[in-house]
Amino acid sequence: MPVESFWDYSDAEKPTGNIDRDSTRKIPIDWRDWLTQEQTTYASHLLITATPLEIVSEAVLNGVVTFFVKVAALAEFTPGRRYPVTCRITCTDSQIEDRTVYFRVI
Repeated sequence: MPVESFWDYSDAEKPTGNIDRDSTRKIPIDWRDWLTQEQTTYASHLLITATPLEIVSEAVLNGVVTFFVKVAALAEFTPGRRYPVTCRITCTDSQIEDRTVYFRVI
């Protein structure tokens, strides 16, 4: 998972990090343990996000999907509301798995 100090796990199902409207954050999602447990390998991924968030760039290396997220320019948002980003991977054996993290715009 991403850097622990950034995340609020008070709702274990919805890890949430604060993001300033003017910042860009690097977020790694580590799939290695899950891939090993499922005895499969990474084939592709898709990042799904909600407005006002924007994915600036993304990459994958050795089972870790890393993306940069920011609040889109001129986007309207509700301060304090949580907005999701889902990382969906597809594996070589056709399994599909999602992990969703949330960002609270401050």
